[in-house]
Amino acid sequence: KQPFKVSFEISLPVENITHIEAKSVDGDLAADDIVAQSLRFSTVNGDIDIEDSTVTYVKVETTNGDIDAINIKGSNSEFSGVNGDIVLKELNHEQAHLTLVNGDVVIEYPGLDSKKIEVETLNGEIYVNIDESVKPIKVNAKKSNKYTGKIDISSDLDILEEDDIHVSASTKPLGESIDQALEIDLKTLNGKIIVE
Repeated sequence: KQPFKVSFEISLPVENITHIEAKSVDGDLAADDIVAQSLRFSTVNGDIDIEDSTVTYVKVETTNGDIDAINIKGSNSEFSGVNGDIVLKELNHEQAHLTLVNGDVVIEYPGLDSKKIEVETLNGEIYVNIDESVKPIKVNAKKSNKYTGKIDISSDLDILEEDDIHVSASTKPLGESIDQALEIDLKTLNGKIIVE
């Protein structure tokens, strides 16, 4: 018997969507221009792409595949993977939590509404590109020990605290706007953390 591939597209009306859930064992999942209260995507072997969407709660998980989320607005999001990369561009979620075992995490230009982003990796690198002019930003970066991994804060952030395994930095001046600051917590066991 020959294996076969099936691909299909589902178009949903923009109005009155509350919850969207899709699961795949061997296949990719994608959403574009979605407005909903919740979106849950799960794959075993496949990539997940979400673009230009407004979703209050997003939960995305994959075992073997990449996750790409571009221009997502809402309140809370969870992205998790075992083997693959996670790329978030222009994320505008108040709270975002990312966990990854093997692969890289790339966060580019978190939006004005973002308040807290937490990233944890076991084996992989974390890259964060920020725009200090959007809002005040505070970064906490931590690696498991002083012998593995590396922390490189190469942007125009002021270093607040630094030791062998931890760096805390913020935009200048942080001053009175600390309550409105975007807080980014980055943790890795065996990887590298780069903030530019």
